[in-house]
Amino acid sequence: ICHSPARAPGVSDKLLHQFIGPFEVLSEHRLSDGTLAPNTYDLRHVHTKKRVDGVNVERLRRYRPGSDFLLLDYDSTTSPPKPPSTPPSPAIVVDDIVPGDMLAVKHPSDSTRFVFGKVLHVDDLADTFTLHYWGTTSKNLARVPLAPEYFDPQDGKSLFTTRLLPHYVPATSLFDMVDVLCPPFALTVKKAVPHSVLSQLSALGFVGVVLAFSP
Repeated sequence: ICHSPARAPGVSDKLLHQFIGPFEVLSEHRLSDGTLAPNTYDLRHVHTKKRVDGVNVERLRRYRPGSDFLLLDYDSTTSPPKPPSTPPSPAIVVDDIVPGDMLAVKHPSDSTRFVFGKVLHVDDLADTFTLHYWGTTSKNLARVPLAPEYFDPQDGKSLFTTRLLPHYVPATSLFDMVDVLCPPFALTVKKAVPHSVLSQLSALGFVGVVLAFSP
């Protein structure tokens, strides 16, 4: 989809549709002298077949099926139907995530387990984010405070601590949006996981799962 914000007198831009599409990418855009324009593409609208040339990649976002009704040029006669108003699970998009958010995500190598972490960086174009793991060695996630995980690259030892130790670096991984299990949340005053988040994980089948990277 392509960023093309609507304008209306007296209405905040945030309340108006910001994108049109969906489009398919035809080719990289060529200038009049035949050279390729960097990070620029020629597009064609999937429904109207209208061609749009010379669109910079910074204006493009990944199309998500079922979100057509949010587009400025949505046409119910040609676009897929609007999804139900009460979807079975919350749809989390990369725009909902900002650095500093806490998230529950699928374990990088074991889909039956999950991990908690704090977002360090978000890549809107790639729909990915870097997560700094937070956890505990306890199974009582609703009461025990979580702490960020650090590891020593010299010997591979890992621990959860709020103190920076010599040679230890943050334990991080890169995740896709499909790995997100619940909306961003904040830890409780005691740095524990809110009951609402644990309930969502339980509903997804993560019952009694020990946090990844715990000894």
